[in-house]
Amino acid sequence: MNFDARPETAKNIITSVNEISNTNYLSEKDVPTKFGGVIPANKIKTFRTGDKIKIDDIEVTPIHVDHSVPGAYGFIINTGERTIIYSGDLR
Repeated sequence: MNFDARPETAKNIITSVNEISNTNYLSEKDVPTKFGGVIPANKIKTFRTGDKIKIDDIEVTPIHVDHSVPGAYGFIINTGERTIIYSGDLR
């Protein structure tokens, strides 16, 4: 399974870094290499609070959390049999 999701804020930060620097971290465009190859684009999906993300039989709901880092999220993970809440923080 290939699944790559980021908070919109994180994607915006990564995009800005790519635009002002010489990096292609998680680029959404194919990146040619100096040896004639190509690093394929990442297909990044973004999410916001309340979105439902389905991964097979698991449903993940991101919830924005108060944190000093922009775009920090906790997650409600529902397997159908159990629900797990992950805050992403220890403070």
